[in-house]
Amino acid sequence: MSVLTLTREPVVWTDRLRSYTLLLDGVPAGKVKQGETIKVEISPKSVRVQMQIDWATSKELNVDGTREVSLRCRAAANPFLAILWITLWHDRYIDLWEDSAGAAP
Repeated sequence: MSVLTLTREPVVWTDRLRSYTLLLDGVPAGKVKQGETIKVEISPKSVRVQMQIDWATSKELNVDGTREVSLRCRAAANPFLAILWITLWHDRYIDLWEDSAGAAP
């Protein structure tokens, strides 16, 4: 089995005190708080990875479970546009990307 490492980057206000749920193939696999890093074992196949908080999510990423994977996430939402983030943009509320070069999306 391979290991998926997920780091949640800190942001100033949005969801500062709340945890995000890591979903692997739609099933909860762990929770991560701001500034934390978690590691979970993944099966050696393609795995769908997504972050969730309440009804808001990130886009899904397909990762290769045959190798070690490092991902990063952070709140994409802006508190000044909260109503738009929780209604129209709920599937982009969290940024999730592979940490190959450390650059954010």
